[in-house]
Amino acid sequence: MPSHARRRACPAAPASAFVPGFMTAFAPALARAFAATLAIAAALVLPAAAARAEVPSLYLVQNSGWMEPFFADRASPFKPLLSALVDASHTGRTIIADFSQDGQVPGRRSPQVDYDGPFAPAPVHAAIDALALAVRPGGRLADADFDGALVRSLDTVLAGRPGIVWIVTNNKNSPNNSAEIDRNTRGFAELVRSSDALPFVAAYPVRMPVTGRQYTERGLIIYAIAYGDEAAAVLSRTVDAAPMRALFTDPPFRLKHLEQAPLAFTVTGADAPVAASILPDGGILLRGVPSGGDATVRVAGTLRSEYYPQTIVAADVALAWSALDGVADPRTLAAAVEPQSIRHLASDAGQDVTLALHTPAVPRPPGLAGLFAQTRVLRGTLSLRLDNLSMALGEDFAAKMGDIAALDQLPDVFADYQKVTAATAVLPVTLAVHFSPLPLIAALAAAALTLLALAAALLVLARARQYSVPMDGRSRSFALRPMQSRTVALADGRALVVTGRLFGPHRHAVLDRPRKPPR
Repeated sequence: MPSHARRRACPAAPASAFVPGFMTAFAPALARAFAATLAIAAALVLPAAAARAEVPSLYLVQNSGWMEPFFADRASPFKPLLSALVDASHTGRTIIADFSQDGQVPGRRSPQVDYDGPFAPAPVHAAIDALALAVRPGGRLADADFDGALVRSLDTVLAGRPGIVWIVTNNKNSPNNSAEIDRNTRGFAELVRSSDALPFVAAYPVRMPVTGRQYTERGLIIYAIAYGDEAAAVLSRTVDAAPMRALFTDPPFRLKHLEQAPLAFTVTGADAPVAASILPDGGILLRGVPSGGDATVRVAGTLRSEYYPQTIVAADVALAWSALDGVADPRTLAAAVEPQSIRHLASDAGQDVTLALHTPAVPRPPGLAGLFAQTRVLRGTLSLRLDNLSMALGEDFAAKMGDIAALDQLPDVFADYQKVTAATAVLPVTLAVHFSPLPLIAALAAAALTLLALAAALLVLARARQYSVPMDGRSRSFALRPMQSRTVALADGRALVVTGRLFGPHRHAVLDRPRKPPR
């Protein structure tokens, strides 16, 4: 299951949260500046965009009766918001479609695809500008079928393949709903909540006061739904990327799998000799971990809630090793966190904690390479578990949500956080284990002494020594290297052979006949 969007470090939202950043004013200069900002932000995520290109994005826009003021109000920022949303979140293949209730408008399906092709601003914006209310014969506005629109989008438009579906709706279906329409609405909520095929679902509530000829509205909801795990990974990165952060003042309301990734950990320090830091993927890097075993590494840091807009009212916290290279049962290694509880942790707040991690004895790699090894890298994971978890909506969020009229019909999935009583965060850990240099120093010293001994021996072998040899009643000196021999004729016709030695006096022998000197 892909990790979900992390809570971003950003300034506190203004009182008009849920208002897209560009909607504070619509002067052309500001609009151009906003577009330029999006272009720069998009350029910063080009590598991620390349990976996203294979997952299509479908933008499903409700155009039934209750959406009338968003289309009819001449000052409505609705379509500029749609264009900005597509600009900020497209993943290559882009599909613009509208939905109401299938079969109510002759010649049109629900969903009705208005554009399907590679992202290009001109045709995409033209398709958005052409969106209009669905009108039945006789002039009545069409009803809405959320469940049918989503199911047909997945089965027909996406053809059962992974994709991202953005649903733009005011969360109402039609006035004087029929029992069938109500069932469809509940079916949509249940599908979003329970389907394993939709692993990532989030929502952006948007404050947007509009007045039409028939209705007045104060806001809408934008759902971000991933169909398939591959799409979930892409959507998770998309909602956390710079273009989406520029478009909305707050993170999305996460609706599913709140039992996963509840917290993020950032490092502030570690006890010497260990140095701690955070890797680009969010994992913990510990350098200089002793290799001898029975060591406890203490890492200081901050826990931040990944939930938005919920506040963690209370939770018990426990830490354990769940995996580590070379350790068959990592549960035998102790791990602890202090303090062991969380109280009133808001989504924009942090709690200082200390992790105490027991590390195993780590042997050097075998052979000569192990002798020269200074570090060995082990990878593992820690499980940070929350039990007896209780959450509540932040007070400021609840006040902002009260400005959106659609809240009275929000699906029950928006309240599912109240059922979550336990959650687990997986923290990747990389240990750079430090080996003592003493074995290497000893080996180098022994090698140096051996070389010195060999050099001394070679010097001795190469040096000639003076030997005094008595012959013919007198003493005669010879300069000989070890094992070098010299033959001298004596007065009586015999020969004297003198041989130098490595140590001690020379050797000599008298031959009966003279021996031919060696050449």
